Amino acid sequence: MKKIFGTKNMAIRLCFGFFALFLCLQALVVFALPLFGDDYYYATFVRSSEYFLSENIRHFKEVNGRVLVHLFVELLLADKSLTLFGIADMIMIGVAVFFAAAIAASAHKNGFMNGRFGVSLVIACFLFATLPLEMLKGTVYWATGSVNYLFPMAVLLAFTYYALAVYERGFGGRLAVFLVACGVLVGQSTEQASAGFLAVCFYFLMRSALEKREKTEKTRLVRLFAICFAVGLVCFGILYLAPGNSERTGYYPDFYARPLLERVLGNVSVVVNYNIGEKGSTVLYVALLLLLPTYLLLKARELDMKRTAVCAAIVAPFCYASAAFYVYLLSVHSSNGLLWGAAFGATGLCCVLCLGVMAVIFVGHRDFLPPAFCLLAAVLQLAMLLSPEIGARTCLCSALLLFVPICCAGSYLLCRIAQKKAGNAVAAVLCCVLCLVGTYAMAFRADKYLENTAAYEYNDQYVEKFKAGETEKLVFIMPDNNLYRYILPFDSSYFEFWYKQCHGIDPEAEFFYDFIVYAYNDK
Repeated sequence: MKKIFGTKNMAIRLCFGFFALFLCLQALVVFALPLFGDDYYYATFVRSSEYFLSENIRHFKEVNGRVLVHLFVELLLADKSLTLFGIADMIMIGVAVFFAAAIAASAHKNGFMNGRFGVSLVIACFLFATLPLEMLKGTVYWATGSVNYLFPMAVLLAFTYYALAVYERGFGGRLAVFLVACGVLVGQSTEQASAGFLAVCFYFLMRSALEKREKTEKTRLVRLFAICFAVGLVCFGILYLAPGNSERTGYYPDFYARPLLERVLGNVSVVVNYNIGEKGSTVLYVALLLLLPTYLLLKARELDMKRTAVCAAIVAPFCYASAAFYVYLLSVHSSNGLLWGAAFGATGLCCVLCLGVMAVIFVGHRDFLPPAFCLLAAVLQLAMLLSPEIGARTCLCSALLLFVPICCAGSYLLCRIAQKKAGNAVAAVLCCVLCLVGTYAMAFRADKYLENTAAYEYNDQYVEKFKAGETEKLVFIMPDNNLYRYILPFDSSYFEFWYKQCHGIDPEAEFFYDFIVYAYNDK
């Protein structure tokens, strides 16, 4: 990596520069968003202290147990705008991408001013930029979704990084408090993220207990991770056993009326479609199938693990063929269920084989995290087979977990290329391609979101006129780009009801919709 852009420091500065550009382009989208649906609902909680308390209690009893994250969104939307949320969302995006790259590059050992971390950061930004729009609309570019899905995963990745640092270098009181606090924040978020925290924490607990080290240090580590695990378990219990979760099953009577096996089998196609189907994370899974086997093959040879290298060499062609088949199905927009089933089976088999090779390589060198994150990403999606509600947003947790092995493999390969004769130019070009493609994807998305702001601004002004009695009709302009907004229809009864509640509009007032954005001066 020292040679990629001439000098090590220059290369790292350019990588951090791309990270800054990445955040700026994300900010263009985040600060162009309107409130929608549940945002208006949670913004109504702050009418008064009594209503705030009573409504949170009712929410816990009748809706679900995600008390803490919903408390956050209520406070972020207290002024009925997205200003505070926009700042918080940018922090969450930055934290998630930064620490995914840091874990992949072992920055807890090598530091952040390290070539491999710089490349890993570029890859993480590229992966985030190419996540499917439908996933981002329900998790990142929506206040309620972001606090429920992006926030806990950002905290989980930060927890993992600092847990690695603690494991390597020891810890003080402040860091211990931070790690325990992470257990509370993630444990009281969503069931997926909470279960993920318990799995990661259990990993560190077992590793601390089983590996040989000085007795006092070992006792401190085991105690710390045991406390984190216990806190996470209590929070998960509160989340899972909340009265609201029992009430919520009544929302899906048809689903729960079916036998368990029928429910699971019925959800298979839905989970597959949102992960590797046309609605799925195409770039993520293609990168996984192409980079991971190549990385494992080269790593096994580097470590002189001959049998493992042979296994990796056998697995690699199957992974490449699976990736090619997957891309073909997407390119022709195939609706053949049999072919998609074959693609899913091939992808799953390749991932299992890669996981086996990874386990041999990493466990042999006491680095369990990359294969553990692959396994955890798969388990969290398999758990969704039991859920009555599946969507693109429930795939974000697994997608962010997969950033780690992909960044690990990609940064290793790029740095290895740079060490070869004439590899400097090749590595530099590859890094530039990632930056350019990622920048284009983000700029295109930002442009489409910004096109809708005229309609949102017009609607806000018109509503104020309606409330002031200057007009008799409540007319809303439809956004220009229907794809680049919240998932639900703009003209939905749910949106209308909570919009009226939030803005103090007569519940009987009728909404009218227009499809033309008039010049403000004409109205």
